[in-house]
Amino acid sequence: MTLLQRDTAAAACERLEQYLGRTGWLGYDPYDALKSRPLAWLGERSRLTGQLATAAVRLSPVNVRPILGIPKSRNAKGAALLAVASRRRAAATGDTRHLVRAERLTSELRRKAVWTGGGAGWGYDFPWANRSFVAPAGIPNAVVTCFVLDALAAAGDHAEDHVRAGLRFLQEGLHWGFSGAGATVSYTPGDTREVLNVGVLVARQLILQGDGDERERGIALVRRVLGVQKGDGSWPYGTAQNDGFVDFYHSGFVLRALADIGEHVALGGLNEAVSRGLEYLESALLDSDGAPLAGPARRHPVDVHAWAEAVLVGTRFRRPWLDDTIGWGLANLQRPDGAFIYQRYRSIALRTPYLRWGQAWAYLALTTALASPS
Repeated sequence: MTLLQRDTAAAACERLEQYLGRTGWLGYDPYDALKSRPLAWLGERSRLTGQLATAAVRLSPVNVRPILGIPKSRNAKGAALLAVASRRRAAATGDTRHLVRAERLTSELRRKAVWTGGGAGWGYDFPWANRSFVAPAGIPNAVVTCFVLDALAAAGDHAEDHVRAGLRFLQEGLHWGFSGAGATVSYTPGDTREVLNVGVLVARQLILQGDGDERERGIALVRRVLGVQKGDGSWPYGTAQNDGFVDFYHSGFVLRALADIGEHVALGGLNEAVSRGLEYLESALLDSDGAPLAGPARRHPVDVHAWAEAVLVGTRFRRPWLDDTIGWGLANLQRPDGAFIYQRYRSIALRTPYLRWGQAWAYLALTTALASPS
């Protein structure tokens, strides 16, 4: 990042902090519709009605949540992202206020742990419906738990018990499958489908923070993910028939996690897979102006989460397009009040500022870029 773009990003980060401070670091989530009692009743009828209700609220150009009685909140994933970002901000600026916030958020994460016979996991504070299942509010899942473990690991020894409990949940609280091709792990305790970014995120935690047996499980997950990479270098979201789509931010999860794993274990083909995946991402999922694409050859909608992931990928791999990506996002996604909008389409924009999906990821992206060498 150039010095000029660094100054621009620092100013944008400060505006975002001011916005978050005014909101108490709380907000809405694009998938929180079933917090509404009437819509929750619809969601209980079937998975399809739950999906439709969630999509209607998420894609509304006007934020209808106050009318539906949906309160602002901060779920575990949002708190984890903000905690990690706050620590990076504290390290970069020397301002202890950011460290105090990080400690407060870390304490919150410890309180939000869902203890099970297989350890402790973390989930969302709302029911959510996707293509395959409906997850009740509070049910722990692999992805949220992985991001929480990053925040807890950064907190040091006083969170070590929760880290160990989280690793146990990843091993014992989810469905695992083993074959000669490696291993698979489920998203939640209640499903069995294979989602590739879930596998590599779990692998990263087990390899970076686990012991011998945990690391071996993580390596088995990595072997499976490497084995299903497509010939063009891409990874689909999952291996089920309706999970074959490719997008920027899930691809970014896979690339960054594999790069981290490669710094801790030597696995044949891993570095080559990352190089091929990065080449695909840059050629098929990144536009010439630095904006992340919604899919191969499909620009819209440009999503704030994908933009933040593009900043994180560009920073992690020191890509020459990073300045363009940062500049595009600040010009097209950040509002005058400092918040980031949800999505931008060709002719309209969804301007609701979501906490976990938008502000937390944008804050993590900006603080990470600002903490990196020029």
